[in-house]
This record gives sequence, structure tokens and C-alpha cells, in this order.
Amino acid sequence: MLCPTCEKSVTAAFLATIKRYPQFDYQTSRLSRFSNDDEIELTFGSDHAHILQKDARSLNKGSVAGCFICRSIITHDKIRAGLNQNNVSMPKPSSDLFPIKAEVAFFRQSPPHLEIVSPVQYDPLLNLTLSPISAKESRAIYRSLLPLSGYPSSRESPVGQYTLSHYITRTLQTLKSIYSYPKRSPVEIPVCTSGAVGIWRQWYDTCTKSHVLCQRTESRLSPFKPSRLIEILKPEGPESTDLRWRLVLATTIPHVPYVTLSHCWGTSQHAILTKSNFPSLVRDISHSASLPKTYRDALIVADSLGFNHIWIDSLCIIQDDQADWLFESSLMDKVYNTSSCNIAATWADDGTGGCFIERDSVLAGLTTVAVPFNNGEFIEYQLGNADARKKDVDNAPLNTRAWVFQ
Repeated sequence: MLCPTCEKSVTAAFLATIKRYPQFDYQTSRLSRFSNDDEIELTFGSDHAHILQKDARSLNKGSVAGCFICRSIITHDKIRAGLNQNNVSMPKPSSDLFPIKAEVAFFRQSPPHLEIVSPVQYDPLLNLTLSPISAKESRAIYRSLLPLSGYPSSRESPVGQYTLSHYITRTLQTLKSIYSYPKRSPVEIPVCTSGAVGIWRQWYDTCTKSHVLCQRTESRLSPFKPSRLIEILKPEGPESTDLRWRLVLATTIPHVPYVTLSHCWGTSQHAILTKSNFPSLVRDISHSASLPKTYRDALIVADSLGFNHIWIDSLCIIQDDQADWLFESSLMDKVYNTSSCNIAATWADDGTGGCFIERDSVLAGLTTVAVPFNNGEFIEYQLGNADARKKDVDNAPLNTRAWVFQ
């Protein structure tokens, strides 16, 4: 959702842009021609920008209410550093953050951007994309949300007013039996991956059944299998949710599908395979509660996808045996290449971080704004943070490590 102040400012900034540039194409939401070879056709200067938030009190009020733009601004490092940590509605005495303004930029090969600017720096604080949404796309988004409720993505879309906000509302009605939502923010959806089993199951199912390059049959699989794997065993009884595991040797099992784990070791204490515990880990069944959180989460994901085996480096390579380490590490390209799926603990610095993370539901949810045009039509736009992937994925701890490319 957007607070009334931001919604009004975004609409005003967009309409002011197309008023000055009549070559705006209502069908594509882009300028129909460019006057030069630059990627950016225009960016308004500060004299044309529209005020989003005039002070910290108004910004904080919008953030608390669940406004996507206000929450994006108030959690930005530059803004957060200039606010009083004991009272975020009041800036520090020396701070010069406000007013925060919005201006529009058009690009040749991408949707228009809403640039959030502040006196604190010359470059935009945030780049928010404004992607036009058609009725067809609204229905597709509706279907993509259905796995959260356990329904197949082929479930018939609701009829009537085909707007994204309509589909979100209908989807949330479907999910009410599973999740509860604050009444003040009807577009919030569950965002922690631990609660989205249906999503990753659908992704994996789509991958194996629809992606030609990802399809793997037994006849196409390499005869290679890792020297050791971790066998995932179900909990002991109906009252327990603690998965169990044990180390198995390739010589004792047939060729089986398995998943791998990519993670950062960091400085945390890890469960490792050594010469001394090798016999007991093969002989005995252990509880996953004894493993680091990242390992426990990986077992949960693997089990939910129907896999009984997983390969984790620290538990499948003898860490205090140099000969074994050199031999097994030379095979890691094959280990990952022949796995059915790789689980990446992307954001975790070490084994205590886990594979799941609670994100801000306001920032991760779907936010739209309907812009009224002079021709009497409304075009609905979905707002997205153009910098989010770089921050949350590209620059995440795991993806800063060179060995991830294996």
C-alpha cells in the first residue's frame, strides 16, 4: 500500500512528466521516441520534483501504516543514520534529510523509474520501478500466489474487475485460513521462506517438468555418485518434528537422487566429519537438533522436496584427513553438477544464520498505484525496488565468495 501523501506525489510526478513529453505511449508506458542515444531520456531536476515527505514525523507515520515507499526510505542506511534511534520520528539536530522528493526518469529498455532524492546526497536514495500491469499479468500474479494457500496454479482466476489489487485481495481471502493479516495493510503476504513450502515445491516442479535444460532422467544422469551422502530420516514419532540423519557410503547404496548445500562456514562452530567420529556417524542415527541451523534448514528443504539424501561438504569430507580432503575436493564440480537441486543459504554469514529469513512484509509484498490519465483511463503500476536484488542477492555473503561459481 501507499500512504495518501506518497500516492498523491507519485501520481503528480508521473502526470507532470507525460504532460511535458507528449511522446509518451500509453500502451507501453514509455516514450515513443528518443532524441539521442542516451539510455536515460530525462530526469527531472529538483525544481520539478514533487515532495514525498516533508519531515521525519510524516515519514514515520507512513512507515508505521505500511506504506511501501515510506518504509523503503526509513530503512535506507543514509536516512536511518540521520534519524534519532530512540525516536525515529525526529531527525538528529545536525541532520539535513528533508524534504524528500520524487522525480521520474524514463529508460530506453526498461519501465520508468521513480527516483527518491534527498538533500543528504546528490545521487538518488532509491530507484523504484513503475511497471505497468495488464489484466493478463494481474491474473498471472494471482496464479503465482496460489501455491501459498496449497491450491494449484491452474486454479481458475476470479472474474470481474481485472486489476492487480483485486487479485491480491482475492488471493488473501483464500489464504486467510492459514495466515492472519493486519487489517491496516491488506496487501501483506507471508514472506519468510520457511512458510512458503508450496512456492519452492512449485518452482522445483516447474523446473523439472517444463525447463528443457533442467530435465534430467535416469538415462541422462551421470553414473557418478559422491563417496558419501547424508541420509535424511523421518522423525521418530508422530509428536516429533526433528528430522534424523546418518552418514552413508556410496558403496552401500544404489545410485540415488540427492541435493547439495552451498553455504558460508564463517566463524561459527560447525559439525564436521573427522577420523575419530567417522565410524559412529555411519553406525548411529543422529538428530538434526545437533546440527547448525543452516544444516537443519537444508534438511527441511530437501525433505519437503521429496529427497532422502543431501551432500554437505563438512560432513561428507573428512576434515582432518588431507588425502581425503584433496581427493574429495577435486570431485566437487561433479558433486554439484550431478545433484538434482542446490540449496543456497545466500544471506547467512555462517552456520547459525540458517536458510530462512524474516523479511519486512511491507517491502516484500506487492504494492500498486493507479495513475489517472487525461484520456479518462487508469493504468495500474506495480512498484518495485530496482536496487533490492543487488543488495539482497548479488551482494549477499554467499555470492561474494568465488567458489560459489562451481
